[in-house]
Amino acid sequence: MNKQLFFNILRFELSVLTKTKSFWLISLIPPIALILMFVVNYNSGHADSVLVENLTTMVSPIEPTATLHVQYGKNEDWQKDGYDAYIRLYKNRDGGVTCAISSSYVLHPTSQQAIRNSLETKMAEAHLGVNLSKIKAQESNKVKWKTHIENPRYKLMGISMASIFLTYLIVLQFASAILRMSGREKVNKISEILLSAMPPGIIMGGKLVSCLLAAFLQLTVWCLVAIGAIFLAVKIPAINLDQRAIESLMQMFTLIPTQQLVEFAIVYALYLIGGFLLYCILFSILGAISNENTNTQQFSLIVTIPLLLTFVYVVKDFGGESQWLTWLSYFPMSSPIASIPIVAKYGVTYQIIISLLILYVTILILFHYACILYDRGTLASKNKVTIKTIIHWLSK
Repeated sequence: MNKQLFFNILRFELSVLTKTKSFWLISLIPPIALILMFVVNYNSGHADSVLVENLTTMVSPIEPTATLHVQYGKNEDWQKDGYDAYIRLYKNRDGGVTCAISSSYVLHPTSQQAIRNSLETKMAEAHLGVNLSKIKAQESNKVKWKTHIENPRYKLMGISMASIFLTYLIVLQFASAILRMSGREKVNKISEILLSAMPPGIIMGGKLVSCLLAAFLQLTVWCLVAIGAIFLAVKIPAINLDQRAIESLMQMFTLIPTQQLVEFAIVYALYLIGGFLLYCILFSILGAISNENTNTQQFSLIVTIPLLLTFVYVVKDFGGESQWLTWLSYFPMSSPIASIPIVAKYGVTYQIIISLLILYVTILILFHYACILYDRGTLASKNKVTIKTIIHWLSK
């Protein structure tokens, strides 16, 4: 009987979640946005275009680089011709060279350094009477590079950043959805009808599992949309997408050993499910104790502050060594995000196992109290719920 009731509430809640336009809209936008962000960042290297008026005896004193396009000549209308800067080189009274730059905006620091380095090299060549550029090119062939990366798991770090973003997005989206769903059910008296037919544990379990299934459905749609977008970008010439950008994206997966990738995927799934359930339970508690006179937005903001601050801190200090990150990985409300870069960098350690145990034990405890508050809060939907009232309900 309880199993049938559970599946009934599961089917009901899942249909409510997936029949909204916002669910499918959010299912389409994030994967496309992530791919576009990667491609734009990959192809966003701006190159400054400069026109050089050379009044010195040096030949080609400024060499072009990857971020600096150089043309020589004289043109007072250099801005109209599309140049970013006009550089005038002439000898000064001290026997040196003055570089006067007129630009539409501040040149990129890399371009400024390239101009300085090129001038210093050419002036040194003129002083010594040698071609340093030619000598440098000859000697560069004698240099053999041997690189060794101490941490072979570094390739997982890029994937862990995308995983952190997905965790933050999914947790907030569905946690707020369960809050809205609980509020609507209380207003429409659906909660009272459900409680009269089944225990609160089955209702809460059905809500959580339905949200979890909807989240995995959305993840599946994200993957399919991302694969479809990449396929179309490669096949349609009009999109004019740099093939190297797609190859770089694919290499993040193909170059990672299968064992590391599977290990990371399993641990990430555990943290994603754990963080999802934890915040859904917390938001369901807010929905249970709230009524039409309660401003749940301020309470929901307080609940999500640990997740938000952890997200900002991890992104800011990504890849670094921090004791704060270790402590955040033990705190249940921050561990679903704080632990991901640790797993990517070091794999499954005792720290991760302890962190997961704390997270899931916290979930079980909160679920027990959430069922009590859902039962008591629904029946007291017209009354003002205070901290004293909540303590009284939990102590019974």
